[in-house]
Amino acid sequence: MVFFISTKFKILRILIHHLEDYNNLPSDTTAHMFQKLALFLLLNLTNSSIGNTQIDSMLRRGNLLYESQHYADALRLYDECIALDPARIDCYEKAGTTAKVLGEHPKAKELFLKLEVLDDSNTIALRQLAALYEQEQNIPKAIKYYSKLILNYPDNGIYFRKLGQLYGEAKLKRESLANYVMANKLNPRDLMTLKGMAEFHLTDKKYATADSLLLTALQMDSLNIRLNILMANSQFRQKNYVSTAIYMEKIRGKFVLKPYHQKMLGYAYMQIDSFDRAIYHLNQALTNEGTKEYAHYNLAVAHESKGDVETAKYHFMAAIKAGISDDMNIYHRNLARLYNMEEDLKAAIPHYKDAYKYSEDPLLLFFLARASDQYYKDKNIAIRYYGRFMGSDYKHIEYQDYSAKRTRYLKEELHLSKE
Repeated sequence: MVFFISTKFKILRILIHHLEDYNNLPSDTTAHMFQKLALFLLLNLTNSSIGNTQIDSMLRRGNLLYESQHYADALRLYDECIALDPARIDCYEKAGTTAKVLGEHPKAKELFLKLEVLDDSNTIALRQLAALYEQEQNIPKAIKYYSKLILNYPDNGIYFRKLGQLYGEAKLKRESLANYVMANKLNPRDLMTLKGMAEFHLTDKKYATADSLLLTALQMDSLNIRLNILMANSQFRQKNYVSTAIYMEKIRGKFVLKPYHQKMLGYAYMQIDSFDRAIYHLNQALTNEGTKEYAHYNLAVAHESKGDVETAKYHFMAAIKAGISDDMNIYHRNLARLYNMEEDLKAAIPHYKDAYKYSEDPLLLFFLARASDQYYKDKNIAIRYYGRFMGSDYKHIEYQDYSAKRTRYLKEELHLSKE
């Protein structure tokens, strides 16, 4: 715009110079033509000047409204600026940014796309489009605009980190890691990059590399909640339960533990024989359907370890009711075992049957045979279970030998009872 105004001024000066030397013009017709052209340029220049002055005034008022957080009023003024001059880049920048602040993302995208057409390397347009597409999970488009930003700003580690995250979400592991590595090289102190790289290596079960990155990050921010949770997760997966508890306890009280974290911490305390703490955290995990089943199971184990068999039975049964996983046989097996310990065989036998139904573990046939042997007067039931166990592929010598001897004895007893 400035170029065109400057050019018009130059042309106008030339025409005025010639008009001053009116007598030297070749004819009256030519003089008249020059006069008309000079007048046209003068009027056009005057209108352009008035238009730009008006737009500049509107922009200033819009900026004041924006700064005082009257965003809707500011946006109306910026829209008027664009209507007056559809080529004013600063009007699009202001209007797009304000629309995004207001949450009018479709309009913001439309404005920034038009701005990109006017100036395909405009940083504001590229950055805002990248962020908008990232927010709406349009990963290909977000990658496109962050890649453009990298071409303009190859030393900006944030854009490489963003690409690392986006390629990770797109399951493009090689591209993800390459961008994370570049981001880390440009800024080794970027905690978000260290966290992203650690998550990448945790997914690949490269625990030593992940832990090294997390330790580096924690040296810079030892109480960072997200970093401590990630480190606790890593330690939990490696069955380092003492370390799991240490990292979780560092941030306990600083934020509300989610049910999954309660379950994880409760299980960790169980493994280090801190059953009271385990019970506390596992009870907190019961509030969520996703963790309820395993929380009940672990609570049962914890209470049994404390000698509270009745509460253990309650939680095993609750785990069965909440159960949707492939571990149903474990819950039934444990309930059967506890009832068997109490010599309540009437209650134990159905759970042995259900455990076998879910797992088809031949050892359960042996337990069923023994329980039936003791509970039922009809010994044929026990004989059938012993026979099925001996015909299975479970080759425990002592159990097989016991089953064979017990079957012979029961058959002899049945034979004698018929004589």
